Amino acid sequence: MATTTLPVELDDSVKGKSLFDSVKEVNITSNRLFTYGIYKEAEPEHVYENDFNHLQSKVPFLKGLHQDQIKLETERIVNRGIGGSQKQTVSELVGVGVGLYYASKLLNINKNRFIKIPESNRKTLDFRGTSNDKLYEIELKGRTSEDDVSQCINDCLEKKKKGQTKAHLKFGVITILREPTGAKNSKIIVCDDPPEDNLISTEEVINNIIRHYALILSFTLDNRYYNRFIFRLNKGRSVFVNKKAFLNKYVLKFGDKNQTYFGAYFDKRLILERIKRHFFEGLNLKKLFQLVTSESGKEKYFLGMNEKIIDLINKNDFPGLLEYYESEYYAESEKKLTLLDNDGVIFIKSIDAADDQIEENYPEVRVEKIFGLMVQFIYGQTHRCGAPCRSKGKEGKPCDIWTYAEYCHFHR
Repeated sequence: MATTTLPVELDDSVKGKSLFDSVKEVNITSNRLFTYGIYKEAEPEHVYENDFNHLQSKVPFLKGLHQDQIKLETERIVNRGIGGSQKQTVSELVGVGVGLYYASKLLNINKNRFIKIPESNRKTLDFRGTSNDKLYEIELKGRTSEDDVSQCINDCLEKKKKGQTKAHLKFGVITILREPTGAKNSKIIVCDDPPEDNLISTEEVINNIIRHYALILSFTLDNRYYNRFIFRLNKGRSVFVNKKAFLNKYVLKFGDKNQTYFGAYFDKRLILERIKRHFFEGLNLKKLFQLVTSESGKEKYFLGMNEKIIDLINKNDFPGLLEYYESEYYAESEKKLTLLDNDGVIFIKSIDAADDQIEENYPEVRVEKIFGLMVQFIYGQTHRCGAPCRSKGKEGKPCDIWTYAEYCHFHR
């Protein structure tokens, strides 16, 4: 397991403040980088049934990105991206992953206290976190060169001055990556502005926690139920998470008990861009699937959240949500990884059918079927749902709704 040690360098705006003196360095693994870096994405306002790019591709794409274009060495994180845009994407992902992990250690809080500030109402910084009824706002940056670090610090400090929020403290975290041919080590640079005696309500803290889980729900909950959830959340109404609407569940045994996680399965072969590479080669579906399998291997994932979190949300058990803290669990072998974070979100990777549950619930025949639907999506080909209709007067008749998914949203 690759682990990188990053020393923390304090800018002059931070030096002498006891809070920032508490964390001298950060040790981060490649898998931890992914589980924090995924929050670079914001929860969508609406998910359509044909959003294969979001539902099937995004999770393994981020994982694939971190595997292929990011290399963790003992004291360096190497940006192996090719071209300016890819390098920038890698830098941003690492900046968020490392920065949030550092902030969680600095503030000593559960990861579920962090959310991305929506673009629509973002006045200044990227993320907010809560601790002891105080709001913290954080600007996260990743850079592969130190040439513009001074400008980055000035940008962070300038953005923080402009925002009129309830934040107790605003600080910036800049992660320095390195080029493959470079010799310098990576590091974290932190800048800050003076704290203010502001407090936020418990209601706001709860809203932040629920929004933290909304991103995971956008990947793992059937789209019509997710859209209903996020609509009510945005309207300030009470929300409900239907367990039956999850794409699957996983039961994990560790210690002396079993824990149930609701989520969804993904496969690296279902990354839309990987399929599009062979778009014009004229292969039939079976040969195309075999080709992509030979390139990507059989690498499957499960992403989900603890059933306890869903129960707490559904019961409006706000004290329980505030106190929720999961014991972290990590197990890794050559072909399997299980990573459970303190927010109760679990990530499992299985290579070549190493995990029996994943194979049972997400077999090759299922992956190949979804692969075929994605190829049809690329070609813009919809199909009739065909499921027995449940509408009055049409009971049992094949559904005539056209869809990209296996079945329409009425019959999934």
